[in-house]
Amino acid sequence: MKKFFNRYKLKRKLGRQIQSASKFVFSYNQINKHKDYDWRKPKSNPFKKTTEINWKKRIEIFLLIFTILATFITIIYSSFFKIKNIEISGLKRINNQELIENITNITNYKSFLIIPKNNYFTIDLNEIIFILKQKYPIQNITIQKIFPDKIKVEVEEKISKIIYNDGRIYTYLDETGKVIEILRYVGEDEWLITKKSVTSTNELGEEIITEKEIARKPKISINKITQEMGDYPIIYRQNDGDDLKINDLVLNQNKISGIIQWFNLLEKRTDINFTYFFIENDFGEGIIKTSDGWEIKVKITTDITNQFNELEYLLKNKIDKNNLSYIDLRYSGRVYWK
Repeated sequence: MKKFFNRYKLKRKLGRQIQSASKFVFSYNQINKHKDYDWRKPKSNPFKKTTEINWKKRIEIFLLIFTILATFITIIYSSFFKIKNIEISGLKRINNQELIENITNITNYKSFLIIPKNNYFTIDLNEIIFILKQKYPIQNITIQKIFPDKIKVEVEEKISKIIYNDGRIYTYLDETGKVIEILRYVGEDEWLITKKSVTSTNELGEEIITEKEIARKPKISINKITQEMGDYPIIYRQNDGDDLKINDLVLNQNKISGIIQWFNLLEKRTDINFTYFFIENDFGEGIIKTSDGWEIKVKITTDITNQFNELEYLLKNKIDKNNLSYIDLRYSGRVYWK
């Protein structure tokens, strides 16, 4: 059966397709227009409440900050809190005024160029301790702040040298036993000389009596030497060789250390006045001379703590120092006294 071409039907179909395409194109433009509309600056809401600035609170915060800053400035710059008094105790060898001046110089600067360090609240005690230990022979040091303008310094000095008398000259020895300074010659008035009368006959047959020196012992005035040379342990050993020179090794380090240990133990834990130490031989034995006239015979290189414990026990429980000539602690487990 022959089909007829219907032109009206085709026209309607094409019209619908063109309309669909037209809608698609125009719908894209509408989307863009919608977005453009949404991105525009929103209008103010006439019903929205406006927040007022709380000037009172802002002023309170400002006043608080101002008060804190003013208080801080007053504290760190006020002369009332400036360290003006430095009290030092425990010194025997270090000069008191020199130490005060050094502490003052250590604190006389400003941190960050504005904060003074000589103030009660800003002073750095650890810094002072560190610098003083570097500069002076100090074993221990404690510093305490006392309100409002004082610091209290307690010092325990470290013995860094000893006084050595070889029968001719006084010298300083360091902790290694070397001569570090020549002090002076021993005076003739610093000897106890023992003499005896000697009888002889001259050419005419006349009897002549003369005195001859047969022995001499050092007469060490502890007060005089301490005032002149400092409060250090004094060692005496007769030297028959050449005069000592700087850097000469006189004693080994163990002997020096032992003598210093004995000196510290007697000074800190007893009422015995250490006058001087006489080195008896090269085997580490010696005699401690006391200001009361009696002696302590000791070893200086071994077993010092046990020797001292024995001495302390005897003096507390068995021995009267008033009738004492010597105590001999050189033999382990045995003690002799007279």
